[in-house]
Amino acid sequence: MKHLKKTHFSVGVLSFLAFLISGLYMNINVAHIADSDIATRMMFRANHIYILLAALINLFLSFTFRDGQLSSKIFYFSSALVTLATLTLNLSFYVDPITKSIEHRELSAYSIEVLFAGCAIHLWTLWRHEKKN
Repeated sequence: MKHLKKTHFSVGVLSFLAFLISGLYMNINVAHIADSDIATRMMFRANHIYILLAALINLFLSFTFRDGQLSSKIFYFSSALVTLATLTLNLSFYVDPITKSIEHRELSAYSIEVLFAGCAIHLWTLWRHEKKN
């Protein structure tokens, strides 16, 4: 469990740094988005906040692991889901606005769903473990 704790903490810190970099990216307007293109601006902002959400979830999860805790494959699975979703949310910041698909932001949508599933499975496993003890 110790390596899962370190992994979530590292991914959380790196994602928080990605959040800061994506904010700088938007502030400098590297993508050269016109002020009148509100939809693309909002897509960047939404994905920017999703990166922060994923970073905070990873940091919170890193503090839920305790020594002697049940070592189950479900923990590894939920951690893999959260980590994968975090990586794809960071990627979607750059990919989704470029595709200009306002209604169908598949990468962002799937990433948020996987992030939610990973958190739900993790919390369920923690609850189940606490209930046994």
